[in-house]
Amino acid sequence: MKDRRLVIGIACFAAGLAAGVTGTRMLTPSQEPAAAEPLATKAAARPPHPTPANPSPADRSPRPAKPRQAVTVAQETRDEMQELVEGAMQLDDDRLREKSIENIHDAMASKDPARVAAALSAFNSLAELDFERSSFRPLITPHLEAEDPEVCRAAWWALFQTGAQPGDIEQLREVARDGGVGDAASILLFRFGKGDFTGESGDVILDLLAGAGEKDVKALLPGLWGARLSSGLEAEIIAMSREPGLLHDAVYFSLSTQQNKRAATVERLIEVLADRDSHNNGGRAAWGLLQGVPDELTPIVADAALKIVTTRSSGYLQQQAWALLNRYAGPAQREALEEFAAKPNLSEARRASLEAILRK
Repeated sequence: MKDRRLVIGIACFAAGLAAGVTGTRMLTPSQEPAAAEPLATKAAARPPHPTPANPSPADRSPRPAKPRQAVTVAQETRDEMQELVEGAMQLDDDRLREKSIENIHDAMASKDPARVAAALSAFNSLAELDFERSSFRPLITPHLEAEDPEVCRAAWWALFQTGAQPGDIEQLREVARDGGVGDAASILLFRFGKGDFTGESGDVILDLLAGAGEKDVKALLPGLWGARLSSGLEAEIIAMSREPGLLHDAVYFSLSTQQNKRAATVERLIEVLADRDSHNNGGRAAWGLLQGVPDELTPIVADAALKIVTTRSSGYLQQQAWALLNRYAGPAQREALEEFAAKPNLSEARRASLEAILRK
């Protein structure tokens, strides 16, 4: 996969940016309909599925899907909600905007599961709009364990927009363990937990990854972009990075962006510097080593970067290696840098870069 994967990762994060923004109140308390009847809910959460801690590629067969009740939304209802979204997002008519939001609110309060599903989707389309959202929360909460995974995911994204409250993430963990939000588990837990997977949220993702097929793993990893990982989850993802089919995704989405890199991740990223795909894997690993590396590990990163600049003449990997040297090179690398700078066939640009590093 090429660098367009960056767009995928960014889009994955952008999906839930707006949360709890305030503005003009849409409805007075007397106008608010009663909370909607819940859609069909799931059975009690199951215990973690016993699977190997680090499955081999042969073990990574998809977990059997749990049968779920889907909600069918008629095209007429979809068109109606799309019209309301357009009315809410237009710029010229404040009354039309308020009325469109009010109608989405009323649809979400409906006892028709299809209208509720469409209204949740419409509400999530208003993520960038400034309006009062708290009145929607009582209408959203009955659907947080909906049988239809699309409705369940939409409800959790909608809840996030109203502002996370105590107890939300605990319920989300249980729903995620039971597969209710599907491959949105990682990104939703990231948003509700502010990127912290060092505790219970990390255990949930570890369980989901351990029992997942390659396709599902690849769908979960983008949600870990920029996260802080538990040592167990970190070890699992490092193990996945040794599977040919998962190397790129594990490095690109998780290990390179991990904010609390431990020695194991730093050492694995250094190994990947020599990957045959020097742009998408080696270059990405080098980029990742520019962040989240503890001070005590920067000397080994600088040593690895020095090996690259002395053996590569061009390319993205080489560019990132120069950035690593510029950031991390210290007294331990001085002698090797001076020897490199003294080579007669060195370009003036490289010599200038080396001299700038040595002057630090």
